[in-house]
Amino acid sequence: MKVLIFSMTCGQGHNMIAKSLEESFKDYNAEVKISQFYQSEKMIKKGNRDYLFACKYIPHIYQFVWNKLRNKNHYNGKLPTFAKKSFNYFIKEIQSYNPDIIVCTHLYASAIISYMKINNMLNKNIITATILFDFCLAPYWEYSKNVDYIFQPFENTTNALIEKGFDKNQIVTLGMPVRKVFKEPYNSDELKNQLLGNTKTTILIQGGGGGIGKNDKLVFNLHKNIKDINIICANGSNKKTYNKIEKYIKKYNTNNIYNLSFTDKLPLYMKASDIIVTKGGGNGISEILAIKKPFIIREKTIINEKINKKMLIKDGIALGINKPSELANVVKQLLQSPNLLSKLKFNIDNLSRPNASDDIAKFLINKINENNKNN
Repeated sequence: MKVLIFSMTCGQGHNMIAKSLEESFKDYNAEVKISQFYQSEKMIKKGNRDYLFACKYIPHIYQFVWNKLRNKNHYNGKLPTFAKKSFNYFIKEIQSYNPDIIVCTHLYASAIISYMKINNMLNKNIITATILFDFCLAPYWEYSKNVDYIFQPFENTTNALIEKGFDKNQIVTLGMPVRKVFKEPYNSDELKNQLLGNTKTTILIQGGGGGIGKNDKLVFNLHKNIKDINIICANGSNKKTYNKIEKYIKKYNTNNIYNLSFTDKLPLYMKASDIIVTKGGGNGISEILAIKKPFIIREKTIINEKINKKMLIKDGIALGINKPSELANVVKQLLQSPNLLSKLKFNIDNLSRPNASDDIAKFLINKINENNKNN
């Protein structure tokens, strides 16, 4: 059995979902290939650079356009403009690989697959699917409505998908795929000793794959207002903020701030932490839910993250801050309120779906097997 996954680099969330699915399909002895929406390294870098620029430097414009676009149904039966440059590349990838299953981790990719499906350009035996990569709908999801299945993290987006033209039978709620490392058992204290050399209360601050955000201000606020804790700061590719924190560590000769640049050990640091301060993206939140950690959604989120943040706080799943100076007070509130902490953990436990990737892979493979029996 062969599975073709189309991903997209705009931040790393979509690629993490693709890698999660790859792991699960391979566990079912499937052959897997991951292809990017943009066919050249130059186009991939440009797409990622443009996305991060919009998030960092023009978030208000990005928010205005995003909201305006998502409140309109653009579907006209034609291939959307954003997909035209990659269309022929998709045809070549599908023809050369000859997959049994096609999964898309970004709506741009599933828009092409949807167009091919409705225009009989795909082998009718291929099962097609897409992953709803957030807890709300982005613009243009209506262009994906002809794929066989859309997998959503929670039930809350069902009505919105139906309004966009999806049939109820297409919509499957199995959670959002996360990598194997997030469903493996762990002991927080053992990890703290291994990574930090102690078992103190530990707060992790992370800013997303692009390293966006004022991590330094969050670190300084915690360090000045809460004593005897570990503070881990994951800066990703944000070298400027990393250097600011390094200077602070040297100035105050502190040994309880663990300043990280890009690291492949982030899942271990997450498991070692007692509270995680994070952006509001769907994949990152799903990873935290999988390891069942209480979390605080940070300041200056972009529009989809703001919607996620509002929903998660309202439903008692997370706490939030609007500016860095609020962080220490919210952390104190959480550490000093056993009832609040217990409530958050209970709600997180109910939403945690660490096996989502396996469940999605199994679902699609079963559909292929059913088709083979019927044929």
